[in-house]
Parts: sequence; structure tokens; C-alpha cells
Amino acid sequence: MWQSVDTFDKLRIPPGDREIILSFHFYTPMLVTHYKAGWTDLGKYRGPVSYPGQLVDPEEVAKLDAEVTRIVKDNNGVYNRERLESLLAKPLELAKKLDLPLYCGEWGALPTTPREVRMQWYRDMRANLEKYGIAWANWDYKGGFGIFGRGGQPDQEFIKLLLGR
Repeated sequence: MWQSVDTFDKLRIPPGDREIILSFHFYTPMLVTHYKAGWTDLGKYRGPVSYPGQLVDPEEVAKLDAEVTRIVKDNNGVYNRERLESLLAKPLELAKKLDLPLYCGEWGALPTTPREVRMQWYRDMRANLEKYGIAWANWDYKGGFGIFGRGGQPDQEFIKLLLGR
């Protein structure tokens, strides 16, 4: 189930095992994190996307063909740091109940996402993860979600954001 935060209420954890780290992935909202991703239907949407706030303006949705309209409507909404934080409720609840650590083993947004949208999403997610002491790893290092630009040079502004500097 892709280690989604939504599935934490379905996890079966062996009782009393203290050697477990609860792990999840976080790519919400997909209209932001997978903007123009060719391997998913969401990549068919090529119009403007915003964050925080309404991801895709309803006026923009009205201009789309039927298939892309359905995709956008199924994934659209209003998102901000607080909404992202609320989506961590299930992992946080289970970790507290079992007294086990949490690890966000994958999270990220593609560089095809408009720069300021991407950077704000990362700021908000990093703040939420750190607020709750959740260990994390950006997905990934040099690939599509990586800290290196297309020219092979490190994205210094992005690295500083991830490191909190």
C-alpha cells in the first residue's frame, strides 16, 4: 500500500518488539509532488498549480478535457502546512501507542513543480517532520526528486532548505 500514512490503522505490529521503526512515505498532495510526472495519470495535467492554498483554480479545471478534469478534481483541494500536519495523525497515534520511533523514508516533490511551490511544500513538510521528531530521508539524491539539478550541479538553495540553514 505504498507505505501511505492513510494505511497506518491497518498495520499489524508484532506485540512487544522494541526493534521496530514505523516507516511511511509522504507525497501529498500529488498534484504538487508529482507535477508533470510522466509515469502517473497526474502528469497529464500541465496547467498552473499552487501551494499553499487551492492547488488548481476551478476556472483552470473548467478549461480541461474530460479525462484530465476527472484526474484534477480527484486530487484537487486546499493544502497548507496545517493540513499536511493533520495527515500525520495516524502514524503519530500508532507510534505513541506502541512507543516506537517514526521514520519518513521517502518524501519529495519533483523539480518540474514550480520552484516556489516546491520550496514552500518542502519547508512545510520539513517543519512538520521536525516538530514531531520524525526522522526522514528526501527521495532521492541524484534522481528525479534529487538535490542535484539537471546539469549535475547541487541545488544549494534546496540543500540549505533541507538542512535548515
